[in-house]
Order: sequence, then structure tokens, then C-alpha cells
Amino acid sequence: MDIHMIDLLIRVIVADNHPVSIRGIKNILRTAPSIRVVATCKTATQLVDTLSKTRCDVVVCDMLAPCHDTPGGIELFRHITAKFPTVKIVALTLGGGSVQLHKLAALRVSSILTKSDPIEHVVPAIYSSVLCSGGSYRSPRVAETIQNADSYSRRLTPRESEVVRLFASGLPVKDIAVHLGRSIKTISSQKRSAMKKMGAASDAELIRAALDGVGGDSSHVL
Repeated sequence: MDIHMIDLLIRVIVADNHPVSIRGIKNILRTAPSIRVVATCKTATQLVDTLSKTRCDVVVCDMLAPCHDTPGGIELFRHITAKFPTVKIVALTLGGGSVQLHKLAALRVSSILTKSDPIEHVVPAIYSSVLCSGGSYRSPRVAETIQNADSYSRRLTPRESEVVRLFASGLPVKDIAVHLGRSIKTISSQKRSAMKKMGAASDAELIRAALDGVGGDSSHVL
């Protein structure tokens, strides 16, 4: 697609709590054909207020913290998609864990990048969000993380699935060991293996992944 041949203007708001990040994104977009940065924001509240007053096609947004009565993180994206349904979102994530990425993909988040990606990915992400019907953009890093999590989670062993199911139901490792008649060491090892396969970096992410059925049929786990 030759963007030079398309007569349109894409209005972009950049939202990030780090001034250096805002400046870097603005510099990249300054030379991108048909893109104009119409505002920048540093907080979730400022972003929502700006969206209410400013015509905008795409928001390039960090995982901003909650601010006053405005939600932050993924809930902020959920709020934006509900209140401003015509606005496309290019989400910038810090860690890029598979649980978080799956949650973003489940929302109407047009494109997903991580802050570890080259900043040049922002430009095709914006174009894809606006110009492709139902289009989205995933950086290679994001696409690989989601694909690997899907593939690995479908390969959970029956015993790993059983451990995850019980852990997500609220049982600690020690009680799971007693319940299943296995050693604490074995249960801990199976839990760690499942976390790796499901892309969960913490107990909380493992529970969320289990509840969301990340990477496949949730019946494999719950």
C-alpha cells in the first residue's frame, strides 16, 4: 500500500507518562505521510478529557496508571473503546507478557506494540489501524509471544492442567500436594512448567490465564 497515493489525514494523540517517549514518537511521526499529532497527554484523565474535545482517529497510548476517577492500564483501553468507539488504539506495553497481550487482543485494540520494539513500528501500526478494514498490527515480538503462548498452553500435560486448575481455585501448593498425593517439590515443578508454557510471569498472571483460557480451550485448565 502506497500511503503517498491516499488523500487523507490521520489525526493522532500520543499518550505516555514519559516525556522522552512522547518526544521520540512525535519525531518518528513528524515525517510520516498523512499523519498529524494533534495532542499529547501524560495522564489517563488528561487523555480522556482531550478525546472529548479533540477530533482524533488514533490514540498511541502507554499503559497509563489510574488517575482520579479515570481507570488505567487495560481498563483505560476498555473505557476508550466504549466511550469513543470510532477511535483506534495503538497500545504500547512495557513487559509484553502473554496474559496482558491476550487481554488487549480480546478488546477492540487495533494494534499492539511493546516498548522494547523499534519505535519505527508505530508508523505501520497507525496505518494498519486506520486503512485496513478490521485491520490490526502486531509487532513481530508481540505476534511471537501470543503464538508461543497459544502453542505451549495447548501442550499442558494432564497433570500440569490439574495443578493449574486447583491453584486457580484457591488452593496453595502445599494443599494441592496433599490433595493429589504428590510431593510439594513435584507440584511446584509442574506449576513452574505450566507458567512457562502459558507465558505467566507471576501467580496472579497464571490465575488470570487459567480463568481466561489463554491460548486455547479453557476446558483444558478449568
